[in-house]
Amino acid sequence: WAQPRVTSPYRADFFATEAGLPGNQVNDIEQTADGYLWVATNGGLARFDGHRFTTFAPLAPGMPPLTSITSLHRSVGDTLFVAIGTGQVFRLEAGRFVRVASVPEGVPFNAIAQDRSGQLWGTLNGRLYLQEGEHFRKMDYHVQGGLGSEGMVVNADGQVWGAYARARGPRAPASASGRGRCA
Repeated sequence: WAQPRVTSPYRADFFATEAGLPGNQVNDIEQTADGYLWVATNGGLARFDGHRFTTFAPLAPGMPPLTSITSLHRSVGDTLFVAIGTGQVFRLEAGRFVRVASVPEGVPFNAIAQDRSGQLWGTLNGRLYLQEGEHFRKMDYHVQGGLGSEGMVVNADGQVWGAYARARGPRAPASASGRGRCA
């Protein structure tokens, strides 16, 4: 039997380190207003202009060249925030990455977001963190059984929303629940 040919206005391409990505494990992707795609990988950060990748390694002076980038967030004001594997968060400012804050435990966020007042939020292993100055404070809120956040967003009303993964299999808790108001 002949298969009908399907045409689509979309195109799919596969990119890996051979094409210029700093790592083959992509953890997050964001697009800024200037049209660039920013790709967070296990080997660093890359910017894609539609033709080629530009790698940012090291992200900032004094950092190792191959730093895992765990999460990206583009704020309403088009500021790009970058969370790295050492628990630090940077923002892109005038073409340079400037350190914003860090997690005292030194572990990476699964997701980050900024609320309308400018404060950054982060999730890590089912816990919620809020930026206070140069550090993040662990909030008194925990998703039982949450392994980590798959995503995070702050809506127009200032409420923080997160999507959490749950354990599966024999070690999984009977239920995963958590209640709380963060904003």
